Parts: sequence; C-alpha cells; structure tokens
Amino acid sequence: FANQGPLLAAFESKDPDKTGCITQSEWADCLRDILKLDLPWRTLRPKLVEVATDGKVEYMSCFTDGGIEATLANKQVTEAIYRQRNTLETIFRILDTDNSGFLTRDELKSGL
Repeated sequence: FANQGPLLAAFESKDPDKTGCITQSEWADCLRDILKLDLPWRTLRPKLVEVATDGKVEYMSCFTDGGIEATLANKQVTEAIYRQRNTLETIFRILDTDNSGFLTRDELKSGL
C-alpha cells in the first residue's frame, strides 16, 4: 500500500486528540489530496472504512483487507473488463470453435 504513510499522516493531522476518528469530510479531503483521485469518497465510504457510533470515520480501518488502493484497483479492473466485454465476447466466440460455450485447453492453445 504505497500511500499508507502519507494517508496516515494526513489523517493523524486531523486527529490531534489521537482518537482514531475524524469527520467524514476530513477523511474525504485527505483521500482526495493524497491519492489525487477525484472520486465520490463520501459515497464510497461504506465500502472502504468503518464508522463510529458518533458518525466519525475510524481511519485505521482504511488499511485492513488490502486497503483503499486494493479496493479501487479491483473496481478499476472490473470496470475495465466490463468496458471491453463486447471485444472479450467476440474473442471468446472465435476461440470456442465447437460452440460449446466453454474453452478447452486445445481451443485456447490454438488461439494463442
């Protein structure tokens, strides 16, 4: 997680009492400023971090389960594949010479 250090420093700068929590706005601002990604962070928040009972973000939860960058990378990969789905389906149909709906190893090898 390449940006963990800078993100943690940004979060901690917003948390002078060292509670482990910052406001949702502060959290979103830190992500935008450090990651340089203009994403709807408040909308993505439920998928990325835990929220305390007072509504503040528990910012250390960003770094569990692969963290924010891993979550975004998975989403970006999924979106990239989805955008290319027509091309991928065409390639699949070309490789699937017996029209079974499955690719055998031989079909895959012959296509490579």
